[in-house]
Amino acid sequence: MDTIAESILQRMPGDLRQYLEKQTNLDDIKICEQEPANVASEVIQVGNSRIKVYFPEFLPAKMVVFLHFPGDSGSIHIAADYPSALVTGFRQILTDCSAIVEYVRQRCMGQWKETWNTDPARIVLSGSSAGATLAILLAAIMSQNHELLYGIIAVVPLIDTDPNLAAGPWGKNENTIGLTPRRLLADLDTAFRDKDPGFRVHWHNNPRKMPDDVMKKLPTVVMVLAKLDILYPSQVKFKARLEDHGVNLSWIEVDGLHQVKDMDRVTAAGREVRQYILEASREFMKRAACSRDRRPELVPESQREPVTRGLSPYDVHRLSEL
Repeated sequence: MDTIAESILQRMPGDLRQYLEKQTNLDDIKICEQEPANVASEVIQVGNSRIKVYFPEFLPAKMVVFLHFPGDSGSIHIAADYPSALVTGFRQILTDCSAIVEYVRQRCMGQWKETWNTDPARIVLSGSSAGATLAILLAAIMSQNHELLYGIIAVVPLIDTDPNLAAGPWGKNENTIGLTPRRLLADLDTAFRDKDPGFRVHWHNNPRKMPDDVMKKLPTVVMVLAKLDILYPSQVKFKARLEDHGVNLSWIEVDGLHQVKDMDRVTAAGREVRQYILEASREFMKRAACSRDRRPELVPESQREPVTRGLSPYDVHRLSEL
């Protein structure tokens, strides 16, 4: 079994330490997503990806739609299953997930509106790890086009996607486990292999590079930070920027690893994160029930912020066909 650095062990909660002592491979800690039981659902193919839509048991006055990019009753929940960035590259999943968001928006204005009283302005994008990165980036691009979103739930987001990170940005979490510096840098190198350097640093692909005027337009952000995660220092800085720019923000930080959300069966920190996400989701639904619908001024097509900025002509053509 791999050795856990003493500096990490000293800061690790007892339940997490006991769980890890039973594992044989600390570079690949097992996690599991729990499938909701007895919930009506539908699987839909959207371009290269599939989405699974979970419908509520009752119809609220104003429906909120939660679109989750992985990595409760009274709302529609959608889980997106898109190709891995390690196979197709980050630019491709950004393109594919943009198509998913547009598909959901169209449904909210059409078929679901008639059945479930949906509205494209009441969509919450959520995700964990790279999925949280996608949620933040897509929300920022949409805000530039005055396409309103209801909020973002970002769990342990990857803030800096540049594979050429300076050596040793991890602070006291350099010797952490699960998501290690070696694994992260290797995955980023694969996801951005053979891509133009300008694409890596453009804010469409790297939240750390997001301009101030773009950040100010973000919708409500709910953020989860894990203190034992190598991404923690960058998440703290990003949270501070959100606060400095007046973004409506709520956040929590827990004594957990990068996989904390999916360790709720074995750690108190995991259960705390699950409960926090549930309460944040309920808060979005309560706010929707007593708020007025907003209708933004549409941005002319010629002035729209394209999600394809930095993409190759081939990728732009593929997006147009989805």
